[in-house]
Amino acid sequence: MKSIRITRWLLALTAAAMGMGVATKAEAIQVAPPYYTETTALANAPQGTPLSGYFTFPSNSNVKTNSAKVVSATSPVSGLTNDAVQITANSPSQTGAVWSTKASFDLQHNQTASMWIFASGALNKTPGDGMAFVLQNGDTSQFSDNGEALGVWGTDPESKTSDPAALANTAIPNSWALEFDTYKNDFEPTSSILNVSDWNLDKADPSSFDLGTASDSGTQSTIGGPHIAANYPGEASTYQPMGPKYGYKAGDIAGILHASQYYYYGMTHLGYISTSNNLANNAWHHITLNYQAPTAVGGNGTMTYNYDDKDPATGLAKTATATRSVPINLSKFNLSGGQSAIRWGFTGSTGEMSETNLVVFDQIPGQTKTTATTAMTYMKDGQPVTVNNGDTIPGGADVTLNYTAQRQSGDADWQGLNAELQAPNNLNLADTATVSYADGTTRKVTIAKQTDGYIRVNLAKDGSDTGLSLANQDAVKIAITGKSRNPTSGTLSSGTGLTNYFKGSNAVSTVASPTFTIAHADINMLRLVPDSQTVHVNLGETPRVTGKVVSGDGSALDNSDLTLRGWTKNEANVNYKLPDMKLSDANPASGFTFDISGAFLTTTPGRYSLHLEVSDSPGNLSSADITIIVGDLTFGETSGDLSYRAPLTGSTQIIQRADPNWTFKINDSLAKDSDWKLYARASALTSTTTPGTTLDGQLIFQNGGVEQPLSATTDTLITDHPSDGTTTPVDIAGDWDQNSGILLKVNGGAQVGDYQGTVTWTLSNTDS
Repeated sequence: MKSIRITRWLLALTAAAMGMGVATKAEAIQVAPPYYTETTALANAPQGTPLSGYFTFPSNSNVKTNSAKVVSATSPVSGLTNDAVQITANSPSQTGAVWSTKASFDLQHNQTASMWIFASGALNKTPGDGMAFVLQNGDTSQFSDNGEALGVWGTDPESKTSDPAALANTAIPNSWALEFDTYKNDFEPTSSILNVSDWNLDKADPSSFDLGTASDSGTQSTIGGPHIAANYPGEASTYQPMGPKYGYKAGDIAGILHASQYYYYGMTHLGYISTSNNLANNAWHHITLNYQAPTAVGGNGTMTYNYDDKDPATGLAKTATATRSVPINLSKFNLSGGQSAIRWGFTGSTGEMSETNLVVFDQIPGQTKTTATTAMTYMKDGQPVTVNNGDTIPGGADVTLNYTAQRQSGDADWQGLNAELQAPNNLNLADTATVSYADGTTRKVTIAKQTDGYIRVNLAKDGSDTGLSLANQDAVKIAITGKSRNPTSGTLSSGTGLTNYFKGSNAVSTVASPTFTIAHADINMLRLVPDSQTVHVNLGETPRVTGKVVSGDGSALDNSDLTLRGWTKNEANVNYKLPDMKLSDANPASGFTFDISGAFLTTTPGRYSLHLEVSDSPGNLSSADITIIVGDLTFGETSGDLSYRAPLTGSTQIIQRADPNWTFKINDSLAKDSDWKLYARASALTSTTTPGTTLDGQLIFQNGGVEQPLSATTDTLITDHPSDGTTTPVDIAGDWDQNSGILLKVNGGAQVGDYQGTVTWTLSNTDS
C-alpha cells in the first residue's frame, strides 16, 4: 500500500487594476433635399434594413446589362448604416431587375412591404422612365424591355393589325405590377399621310401608354404626369388599341412616298394616384403595401398602398398623401396545384431621359410585420399618470418611459433586433434600463445618451450587439426611469420629431417620443445621483464612488459651492468619518469622483455601508446610501490530505484518488471578472519506512486528456478562474472525476510501501 500526504500550503496574493471606457457615435447631420446625385441621395437615406441574401440580380439577354445592385447608404436621422437597392443609375438606356431569392410572397397569407423610393433625375433634367414593384410566378430571369415598359409591361409590336395579345405576350407573364412612372408617355401621331415624319417608327418606339385610361375606384381621370398605378402586365385587357394612324417604317416606300397605318396602345391604369411633380422631385418618399389574402376559396386578395405615409426627416408615420386599394385575382398568376407563394421584386428602366431609381426597405415582404409603441407616465400623489401629447407635467417629477416592439405576423421571425431611442428632452434619466422579454425574464442594461442624442440598447439576452429574435406575436419592452427638470420660471419643452428605432435585419419599426411641456414646481434644489448603489473592490484597492449632482431646476451648478461628506460603517456597526471634499472644475458635479482613503475598510475585507451627502452654501442638502464590498482571495476548507492506494502491477499505471469526493475550496469575494489562478508544485515522494527511498513515480495533473507532471521546481496551472462577484467559495476539485485532477502515476520499478510528499499551492490574481 502507498499513501501520500500533502501538508504544506503557500499563498501569494497580489492586486490588479481594471479600467473601463465609454464609446460614442459621431453626430449625424441630415441635408435637406433636393438630392441631384445618387451620392447625396444615399448619404441622406431614411433608415432601412440590411439586404444581404434577399435578392437575385439576373444577367441575361432579356435584362441586357443589369444596372440593379445593392449599394451602401447612410441614415442621418438615426446615424446607422443602411442598404439600398439601385434599380437604375442616372444614365440613358439603363435596365434593372431584382428578384427575391425565394418565392416568398405567399398569396394565401397577409403580407406587408414597406419601403422608401427615390426616383429623380439630374438638375434641370426631365427624369424618366421609372420603376415598378412586381409580383410574378416565374423564374429570376424575367424582364420585358426599357422605355415605357419599365421592364415589366409589354413592348408595342408596331403592328398594322390591332392585337393587344401580341403586346401582352412581350410582358412579364403571370404577374401584377405597381408602377412608379416618372415620365408621361403620351405621344399621339397625326393622321396626315403627308407629314409622315411625325411618326417615324424606325427612329422611335411608340410611346403612348399614358394616353390610356386612369381609374381610381371607378372614377376616370386623365393622366397628367408622373403617377402610380397597377395592373396585370401579361393580360391583353391591360392594353387599349388606338389608331390606326399613318406612320413610316422601312419597307413602306414602294416607288413613291407612302405611309402605312399602324396601331398604338394606351394602358389601363388601376388604383391610379396622380403625383404631379411630387414623385420625381429629388427626394425620398415612403410607400406601404398591405396585402390581404382571400377570405374564401377562389376569392380575390386585396392590395392597399399608402403613398407618402412617413416623414423622411424623422422616419415617423404621418397621414398618407394618397391611399388606393385594388383587387388581386390569384388566377392571373397561373398557380400550380397547391402553390401559393410567388416571387416579388423591382424592375426599372431609363431611355433618352434618365434618372436614379433607389429603394430602401424597412419591412421586407415574405418576412415579418412589426410595430413599435411608446408610453410615458409621471408620479402624482403616489399614482402613475399617463402623459399624452400636449400635456404639461411638473418639474422634478418621477417619470418612466416605456417602449414596446412587437412582431405581429409574417413568415419569418423579427431577427437581429436592437433599439435606438431618442428620449424626450429635459429629462434626467437613470443610467440603467430594464429590458423585459416575452418569457417573463428581465435584464438590467447600462445606458448612456450618445453625442447624437440617441440611447442604444442591445436587446440580446446576453447583451451582445447581435440582437434579439421575436417569434409569433412576442414583444420586448424597455423601461427607463428618471426625473423631469425643473425650470426656474415658465416651461421647458420635451422636443418634437424625436424618433425611436427598433431595427432588425429584416424589418425596422419607428415610433415618436411623446411631446409635452414641463412647468416649474417647488422642489429640493440638489439631488445626489451615484453611478451605482454598490461598489465592489478588491483588498488593497481604494474604493471609489462616482456620480453626479444635479439641480432640481435644471440650472448649472457652481462646483466650488458643493461639498461632499461621507461616513462608513462596517458589519460590527463601527462608524468612520471620512474627510470632507469640495468639488471643483477638475472634479465637477456633472461627474465627481470620491475616493475612500484612510478608512479601516481599505485594510479589512467585508461589507460596508457608506452614507454620502452633498450640500451647498444656501444649505440645500441631498444624500445617498451606497454598499461597498471589499473582496479578498484566500484558501478555504479542504476535506483532508490527498491519498492514493492500489496494488502494484509491475507496469506503469495511473492511480485514482482514494477519496473520489475530495474537496479543496478557495474563498473568493473579489469583484466580478477579477481573474485568479491556482498553481501547484509537488516534491518527490519519499518512503516513510525506508529513509532515503524515493517512489519510482510522481503526482500528475490530468485535464481534458492532457497529462502534466507536477515538479518541485515549476508551477503547473490547476485553474484559471474569473470571479463571479459573489462570496460563494469555489471548489477547485468540483469538476474533477476519477480520471482527472491530481492523480498518482507509478512506473514499473515502484516498490511497495508508504510514501509522502508535499504539494505547494500558489494562489494569485495577477496576470503573470
